[in-house]
Parts: sequence; structure tokens; C-alpha cells
Amino acid sequence: MRGVWLARCVHTSTELFSFSYTKLGAVLFSPKARTPASWLSKMASSNSGDKSAAEAMDSKDDFIKVKEGSATILFPNSNEVFYNPVQELNRDLTVAVLNQFSKKYREEQEEKKKKQEAKRLKREAAQGVKNTDKSQETDKKVPGLRILEALSASGLRSVRYWKEVEGIDQILANDFSAAAVENIKRNLEYNGIDPSSEVIPNQGDAAMYMHMHHASNEEVPFNVVDLDPYGSAAPFLDSAVQCVADSGLLCVTCTDMAVLAGNHAEACYAKYGCIPLKAKYCHEAALRIILASIATHAARYKRYIVPIISCSIDFYIRVFVRVYTSAAEVKKTSSKMGMVYHCMGCGAFNIQVLLRIVSDVSLFCTFSPYSRRFKKETMPSSKQHKVPQFHRLANIVTRDSMLAAPFGLIGCTTLTLSKICKAT
Repeated sequence: MRGVWLARCVHTSTELFSFSYTKLGAVLFSPKARTPASWLSKMASSNSGDKSAAEAMDSKDDFIKVKEGSATILFPNSNEVFYNPVQELNRDLTVAVLNQFSKKYREEQEEKKKKQEAKRLKREAAQGVKNTDKSQETDKKVPGLRILEALSASGLRSVRYWKEVEGIDQILANDFSAAAVENIKRNLEYNGIDPSSEVIPNQGDAAMYMHMHHASNEEVPFNVVDLDPYGSAAPFLDSAVQCVADSGLLCVTCTDMAVLAGNHAEACYAKYGCIPLKAKYCHEAALRIILASIATHAARYKRYIVPIISCSIDFYIRVFVRVYTSAAEVKKTSSKMGMVYHCMGCGAFNIQVLLRIVSDVSLFCTFSPYSRRFKKETMPSSKQHKVPQFHRLANIVTRDSMLAAPFGLIGCTTLTLSKICKAT
């Protein structure tokens, strides 16, 4: 065997939908260019007849006017605020997802209120008590969404969300830069949005703000948390999974595709705790690495995620996951993780799940280091209640295990590596 590479990522999930998308244009945009002025002027001259994100751009004194969707934003020529016109698809996709999530969330809340009302009436009927005042609680309007845009920059997303998404009660647009916050206020007033009650600008550190507004400490927590940083979202994941409400939506963008796709394996492990592979499926593996990182952060706080849609677009990753709280479901997180074995010779790969769920707890597996086989044994009925539903796969010590050990194989099975790929 020429060599086997190993990576850890999210295993398989029926809720995961991934696709790759490449957007070609006449004007190339460099992700390193944080300033929009030169790019916008070039795009305006080359795409004069194209109705896209920057279809209505014209310079006025110290500002450039950009129209995208239902929003019209003013950007200073002094290049103080970051704007990325290439991610118009990202914002369009998020608007579509939020509209569907708003409808789904409202339906879930109405169903929840009906169940609570039915339980209350049943309890009162059993006690022989009738209270007409409490029956009026079902007439209360279901509250709308409360959205946090942790890294707002120009406020373009917040303005588009408020104008294009139905069922929003409040949006908080946060940014660390004072110039960005002033630009957010200017854009809100320009679009006729009240900055005191509808879209609220805030200056502060995103991670610190989300830590201070923990979902369990908030009277009305954020139903949607949107992370769109410049680079990796890894520093904000731990606070984001705590800030979003139960059954809320977490939207994450990562623009460090080179790291996630395998060009810098050591950097990827430092940020996300996974080893990427340079293979044909590197973009899908990048999506699963992001999901694995989010799931790991959420599991620390007895929360688990359900992927809604995951996209690999141009140079960035965009994932939408719902976050739920359940100590029982968190135990299943490890069964969705696995090791990827990839042969550098023939390109064959195999996925080894870290843990597996056993439905019949009366059967358990033992491992003999001499026979290298798993044996099924029946446990006495008196001890069945002590058997965990998750069985840790034992580590097989072979001469090939030294190749896999540096990549995090300790504590989980490999099977014999020659059984995965017969390439010589």
C-alpha cells in the first residue's frame, strides 16, 4: 500500500444537502481587497447593463450607492467599511432560508401552544376547575423572529432581512468597528428603518456579546444567529451555539476554503479539530468538517444540531443548522462522526464511524486482541441496565497503526488497513 491518509469529519446525515457552485463573472474580485470603492467603480463600468447586486451604483461626493435586493446602501469612498459583492448569492440564499424558517417556526410555535392549551384544559377538567381567563392565552400573537447579525459591517444583510423576510420582530446589527456602526446607522436611516426599535446597531466584540446574551439568560433569546466573518468562523462558534435559542437557526459562513480543502492541514486542525484531505471530494469534506466543529461545540452545552442546507460556493462555505437542547440526543453526536481513510495510490476511501448505536442492549461486543475479531455475548439480565447503548470500538494495534495514530486514531478502531484498499 502506498499510503493511507486519515481525516475526521461528520459521517452521514439524511438532513444534509450539499452542492458546489461556481459563479463566473467578467470582473474578478480578490478576497484580500477589503475596500469596495475601486472594485465597485470597475464593476459599474464593465456591467453597465447588468441588473445584479450593484445595478444602481453611482458616486455621490464621499459615498457610493449600491442597490441589492430591496436595500440601497451607502458606502464611504474612504474605504472604512468592508463590502463583498461576490457574496450576493450568499445573501439571496439566506433570505430564502429565513423566509421558510419563519413560516416553519410560526407553525411550530402555534402547534406548541395548542398542545399546552390541551394539557391545561385536561388538567383543569380532572380537578373540576374552569378558568375562562386562561383560555384567552391562545389568542395571543405568536412572537416573530429576533435575529442577531454578529458581524454586520455595512448593515446590508440586516436591511435586506428587515425588508425581504416576513415575521421579524427585531434585528440587532453588531460590529466591532465604530466606523462600521456609524455606517449602519446611516444606511438604516437612508432605507427608512427605525434604529431604535426595528434594526438596532450595536458596537462590541461579537464573541463577548453572544456570551453575555446566553439563550438561557435572555427573556427573548435570538431565534437566528448569523455569522459571516472575514475568514474563519471558528472563534465565534462556541459563543454562537450558546446564544441561539432552542430550535433556533444558526447560519455560518467560512471563507477559508484553502484551509478546509486540504492546503493547510495543520491550520485546519488548529481551527476545527479535523484533518482535511486533498481529494476530489475536498469541498464536501470541508462542509462536513464545519458541521463536525459546530456539533462538537454544541455538544459541550447539551445541544445538538440538525443540518438544513450546506453549500460550497466559490471560495466560501455556507451552512444552515438548527440547534436543539437535549442531553439524550447529544449522546448520539459521536455516532455521526467518523474517520475517513483515503488511499493516495488509487483514490479509494472508506469511512469508519467512531461509535455505533445498538438497539438491543442485551447484546454487547467484546474484542480479543489475539483473534482480532468481535464476539457477541449475552449479558445476564441482572446487569443489562448497566450496559451503555454506545459501544466504543477498540483500538487494533498493527504495524500500520503507527501511520494512522498521528491523525487521531487513538481510542477507535481501524480494522486492518490493508482491508480497506488493496493497492500496492
